[in-house]
Amino acid sequence: MGEAALRHQRGFSLIGIMTGLLISTLAALSALSLYRTLVVRSVESGQRANQDGHLAAGTLGAQMELQGAGFGIGTLATPAAANTDLIVLADATLDASGHLGGSVRPLTASTQASGNAIVWAANPTLASIECSALLASNGGLKLLRSACGAATQWSTLNWQTASELIPPGGVSASGATLRAERSSCWPFGQAGANSQAIKLTLWDDASAWKSSVCLPNVKAPST
Repeated sequence: MGEAALRHQRGFSLIGIMTGLLISTLAALSALSLYRTLVVRSVESGQRANQDGHLAAGTLGAQMELQGAGFGIGTLATPAAANTDLIVLADATLDASGHLGGSVRPLTASTQASGNAIVWAANPTLASIECSALLASNGGLKLLRSACGAATQWSTLNWQTASELIPPGGVSASGATLRAERSSCWPFGQAGANSQAIKLTLWDDASAWKSSVCLPNVKAPST
C-alpha cells in the first residue's frame, strides 16, 4: 500500500476516543444525579403524605372523642362543668406505672386554659363513669382511658393508652398545645350557638397544624 493510500485512510484517533468516553461518563453521572434527586423527592413526598394522613386521622379521632366529654354527667339543671368534669393540665407526663402528672390550669369566663393534656369524664352507657384524656408528648397525641368516679381523680388513676392518635414525631418536637376557652359555639358550626359552651383548640405552631372542636356537654364557667 502506498503512502498516498495511507494518507486517505479514515478512522478514530486516540484523542477522539478519549473525548467520547469523557462525554459519555459526564452524561451518565448527570443522569445518575438526576435519578437520585427524583428518588429523594419521591420519598420525601411520600413521607409528607403519610404524616399529613396521620395528622388528619388523629385530628378526626380526637374531635370524635372530645364530642363525648361530659355526656351523661349531671342533669339539665346541673350539667358537667369545666374544672370539675373537664380539666386542662400543663407539663403533663405519663409514667411507666400509668400515673398522670401535671399541674391544673383553671378555666374562667375571661381566661383561657392552655396545656399539653386535657382530662374529662363521661357516662356513655349511663351506667358507669369513665375518664378519658388527651396527652400531647414527644411530638404525638395519645388517647388515655381509665375507670373513675370523677375527672378530679385524674392524678390517682391507672391510665391505659387506648390509642396513639398521632404517632410520636407526627408534629414538631415541641409538641401540640391544647387550649380551652368559653365560646358561643355549636358542633359542626350549626346554628343555635350555646353561649355557655367550651371550645377546645389543638395546634402546633411549628407545623401550622390547628383544629378546633365545640364541647356542648360541658358548661363553661360564668365567672
